[in-house]
Amino acid sequence: MGGDDTYEIPVSLLDVGLVKWPQKGKPDHSVVVKEIGEDSIEIDVRNVSGTYEPYTLRLGEKVTSGYAFGEWCYGYTVTLEEVSEEKMKSLVALC
Repeated sequence: MGGDDTYEIPVSLLDVGLVKWPQKGKPDHSVVVKEIGEDSIEIDVRNVSGTYEPYTLRLGEKVTSGYAFGEWCYGYTVTLEEVSEEKMKSLVALC
């Protein structure tokens, strides 16, 4: 059992703090942006157990983690990637 939710957020719309995205019920994972630099962002990913994993992402980088909590297995992937101008327009329209 599980799911695969994908959320795309333009970096230009990110602020320091909790990243808000649509969710059903209590979120299993959340992302907190700690710092936005010229060529990287610093984030904390909160996992199901309530602990935070810190990451620094540069353009093109991806972090993936998997872990067990109780009887369940969880995982997440966070990517910082460039998108086409056309895709950016559609993402901005959704926000």
